[in-house]
Amino acid sequence: MTHSSKANAIVIERTAHPAPVASRGVCVAAATLGVLLDDLAIVPVPRTLTLPWRDRQIITIVGPSGCGKSTLLRDITAAARKSNQLIITPPRTLPRRPVIDALGDSPHDSMVRLARSGLGDMRAFVRRPRELSEGQRARLRIAMMMRTAEIKHPRHAPLVVLIDEYGAGLDVPTTDALGVLLRRWIDRFSTNRPLRLVVASTEKSSVKALAPARTVVMDAAGCATIGRISKRNSARQVRIRRGTFADLAALAPLHYRKGHPATVAQVLVIKVDGTRAGVLAVSLPTLNASWRNLAWPGRFTTGDRKTDALRVNRELRCISRVIIEPAYRSLGLAQRLVEYYLSHPITKRTEALAAMGHAAPFFASAGMKEYHTPPTKRHARLLDAFAHLDIEPWRLATPQLVVERLRAADRIEITCKQSHIGPSMRFIERELRLWARRSRASINHAHDDVEQLITHAARAIVMRPVAYAHTHH
Repeated sequence: MTHSSKANAIVIERTAHPAPVASRGVCVAAATLGVLLDDLAIVPVPRTLTLPWRDRQIITIVGPSGCGKSTLLRDITAAARKSNQLIITPPRTLPRRPVIDALGDSPHDSMVRLARSGLGDMRAFVRRPRELSEGQRARLRIAMMMRTAEIKHPRHAPLVVLIDEYGAGLDVPTTDALGVLLRRWIDRFSTNRPLRLVVASTEKSSVKALAPARTVVMDAAGCATIGRISKRNSARQVRIRRGTFADLAALAPLHYRKGHPATVAQVLVIKVDGTRAGVLAVSLPTLNASWRNLAWPGRFTTGDRKTDALRVNRELRCISRVIIEPAYRSLGLAQRLVEYYLSHPITKRTEALAAMGHAAPFFASAGMKEYHTPPTKRHARLLDAFAHLDIEPWRLATPQLVVERLRAADRIEITCKQSHIGPSMRFIERELRLWARRSRASINHAHDDVEQLITHAARAIVMRPVAYAHTHH
């Protein structure tokens, strides 16, 4: 077999399959059906294919199962390697460790990569791959493949990404979202290095969102023709309208924070082809926010608490929830929701806080200005108190283990009820009660027992949300 390539094209000689081995069983089966073994030899038509081979292009191969798509992918692989191009495929097996650890990056970098692939979800972060849905596993494989392409190969080496059985077992919204994700990645990544993507699928409709340059259409006999697949035009209709609390309640379980915002002034719902794909909730803001004076200096810090409160309630609203259905993530719907609200705001000024802001900066993409602020003084003091007891911030994700660690430091038997308070527990209890008394948000917990206080504090002091602000002109 020979392969050759020329500028902007690659010539592929397709694999021929000889007649099957003449075992007794094979011959009995063939004779029973009146078939000669030579009739079962496969000679592909045509024997060679010339495919476009330009950077940033996507080639798709579509046809029924058993028509030879995987064989053609292998032939393309051989031709690409012959011309010294690196081949990358999504991993077939997934690791057993939690998703946040599966990429091998730091937790922060993994969150960014996972969010970019549509897995920016705390529930997805903590699960093992086997516990994910088919769509989530497909997104994880793509995230791992993209990381391999971006990190593990020479920067200027030409890359060919091959994906077989694309969209198998996935619903239409998920397949479309993966297509948009891959198309966006190809366009961004190819600005730095040569990259091409070849995808094989059983359905033409599965590959439309990829906007392929050319498509190889194969029939059941393995006959291949090269053409184009028409782009999806009006099939995906995206509409945003006023929603209801019921829309918010339906998607609320998907949000990383439990429950609903304390006050809901407005709900927007975004629909794709008539199906609810996401919601945005607008709420009354909290009266105090340490970063707010950075966005609007002096406007809400006049020195008169009553005036400040009146202005906050009259002039400011907060985007308190943006939730997208998992199947529709990576389509840019969150950004579109925020953009829509900012063009029709309830008040001139809008703010938002996003714990996932560093990983999924859609508020900034929608036009809001971001503010990275340090922890408040009371949070910083409590964090320092835990650090003094060798309790790292990440350990606060499991408050009960923190309690056990403190008891162990005091040499109190973990399995027994606390009969007295040792120096570590006494120290942290004093700091916790001081922390609770210094804010209206926590003062009602100031008299809780120390274990409850640690749980309340753990939800607040470690989180580093990104603040966003926007003024409508």
